[in-house]
Amino acid sequence: YFCNAIGNISGFEDCDFAKLFVQLPMLKISVNTSVVNATIGDTVKLICKLECFCIGATLMWERNYSNPLPNNTMVYYTPNGELVLEFTNIQLSDWDLYTCQGELGDQFEVLGTLVIVEPSEDFQAILNRDANTDVDFGANETLICTSNSPVILWQWTFNGTMVLPDLVQTFNVTNRAVLFICDVKFFHAGTYECLATNERGEMASDNSSLRVVGDRPNTGTSSISITSSMASSVTTSTSVTSTTYSSPVTSTYSVTSTTYSSPVTSTYSVTSTT
Repeated sequence: YFCNAIGNISGFEDCDFAKLFVQLPMLKISVNTSVVNATIGDTVKLICKLECFCIGATLMWERNYSNPLPNNTMVYYTPNGELVLEFTNIQLSDWDLYTCQGELGDQFEVLGTLVIVEPSEDFQAILNRDANTDVDFGANETLICTSNSPVILWQWTFNGTMVLPDLVQTFNVTNRAVLFICDVKFFHAGTYECLATNERGEMASDNSSLRVVGDRPNTGTSSISITSSMASSVTTSTSVTSTTYSSPVTSTYSVTSTTYSSPVTSTYSVTSTT
């Protein structure tokens, strides 16, 4: 009934007001699962939907009732009106309870799904270089090691030891280890390997042998002096070790001299032939 401002309808002096009460349907929601077991890197979808004909009802996904959702998630409606929470490249840090809240008027209903994330069974450390890699002398070189599971500790080895050559820097960025060589020298030639450690243990990458190519620096000549104080004929043998930046790094030369007088001082020039 419609009444005017003073409560009259069509000449009637009084107007009785009637209140219209609308009975809302009972709110009911559902989720596709209560527990999800996922492996790192998986794509996971949590689905929440209305189980009533509830015009005006709303749905919302949250992390543990009130917290913001992770950055690697998307929330969207399907054509059937289902609200989907989708994880892409799920990580250990996403392990938590996720709750869907339905609301209609003063009615609320909340259902949760526990998401359990485990490391990959085939834990790997992967080096971005082939078994044999040629690098120009004087260039810069970067080795990158990644893993399919979160890593607690990264380490590098050179020729089977933890001692790295000079001019080598290492740092970690977003679950990857980086080894950077500035101004490659011949002493950087060798075998590199990365070690990744997490709660499942330690995993080594494949080896990568770095070969330095280009012009070798001139090793020059080496001089030795041999003095004999014996009165008779003497045959003297000695060895000379020359350390250079060539590969191999150390070359050994053998020098033999025969003298027939005493005393004698002889100087010999030794030139690399390797």
